[in-house]
Amino acid sequence: MKETEPQEIGKSLEHITTLEEVLSIFKKLTDKEYKEVRKIEDEKGLYLFDITIPGEIEGEIIEYSYRRGQFEANKHLVDAIQITYYENGVPISGTTVSEIVDGKWKIL
Repeated sequence: MKETEPQEIGKSLEHITTLEEVLSIFKKLTDKEYKEVRKIEDEKGLYLFDITIPGEIEGEIIEYSYRRGQFEANKHLVDAIQITYYENGVPISGTTVSEIVDGKWKIL
């Protein structure tokens, strides 16, 4: 079975997100050059991937963060990408910008 195909687990299907998929979503979310901050893989593949880009104002950094299997309020575990805005190293706001819906990535 290919890594990009959903794997059957019990009665549900789990999509295993690849690095290429996450990079494709990052590219759709920003066209700026990014700095890779952290990338972690486990036996299933990519688990966590963080990148940062400079913000529009001085001292602002924007972080895009992929996490596999995050808990979203009132939802099941989902693969998602969050964005967090930092001013002078302090997080000031953030939100989910993309997640897997019915096995496909959706930009929110």
